Amino acid sequence: MTTKQSRGRNFQYSYHIAKPAPGGPGFRNPVDMVFYENMIFAISRGTEGEPCGRVGKFTKDERFVGQFATYGTGDGQFIWPTALAVDEQGLVYMADEWLNRVSVYDGNGEWEGEILETSDKFKPNYLRHWGKSGSELGELDGPAGMVFDQDHNLYITENQNHRVSKFTKDGEFLFAFGNQGSGEGEFMNPWGINIDANGDIYVADWGNGRVQKFSPDGSFIMSFGSYGQDEGELDRPGGVAVDKDGDVFITDWWGNKVEVFDPEGKHLITLNGDATGLSKWGQEVADANLAGSGGQGAVAIEDPELAAKIEEGNKSFGRPKAIRIDEDGLIGILEEGKSRIQFYYKNMS
Repeated sequence: MTTKQSRGRNFQYSYHIAKPAPGGPGFRNPVDMVFYENMIFAISRGTEGEPCGRVGKFTKDERFVGQFATYGTGDGQFIWPTALAVDEQGLVYMADEWLNRVSVYDGNGEWEGEILETSDKFKPNYLRHWGKSGSELGELDGPAGMVFDQDHNLYITENQNHRVSKFTKDGEFLFAFGNQGSGEGEFMNPWGINIDANGDIYVADWGNGRVQKFSPDGSFIMSFGSYGQDEGELDRPGGVAVDKDGDVFITDWWGNKVEVFDPEGKHLITLNGDATGLSKWGQEVADANLAGSGGQGAVAIEDPELAAKIEEGNKSFGRPKAIRIDEDGLIGILEEGKSRIQFYYKNMS
């Protein structure tokens, strides 16, 4: 396992989950994920030419449970999904930046028949949706990131209204903060959002190349990072997560890296990706292809320099969009460009 160190912290690559697929086990242009108990929910967005998006549910060790939601404008459907959140009852909330609404599902769902390793019989119940398109307070335009606070209220970033809005989980508007601009407390197409143990709010300010921290009432506290392509700088930050030590992890979508800062805003380390080999889902595909080819394996690359470049390219992040940390400290980094999740642990030395 690859381990990197910085100022008393060890960052260790653990494993990855990967398989580009329009349905079933795997992802197609995933944009967000969320941990819930021993499960992971992830949105595959698809593309305009191939709108094959859905929400997949699977365990951390790659047991595929099922998928739900389909492309469309009907109840329980979506056009451009952006974000996921799960409440204390296990209900799954999904934001749609095209329909400007939040749809709610029973994440525990129901099964028809036996639960299989590759079951497609998972039938979560669509419950309701809420949200009105517009720029007035309480309306939505481009909902992009979501997170629940300790009181079970939902904060939503709006990338077209350039603000953060707070709702009850039933869609009742509470308050909003922020407006378009580059000053303190202002946003340019905000995206990911997270809340730390103290209730402070962290917003990935996509267009301004930074993450801003706010108190629970929306008062500006500080910023992390600045616009640029070097280590410690950010170019299109998409996701943000805060661990139990207060360290801040930020996905740099355009820069294909993850930047980590300490609670005071000092840069700690740049992670570039460390995935090696095939994931369980990927190995299943390789085995099936091998069987279908009559046992003829892949052609080996004889040029060691070329092979090393390919291996290094496979390790690196490809448009990392979202980042989440579970209660055990497992760090999941979701790659939109490579349809993959890389997992890390951080330990204090």
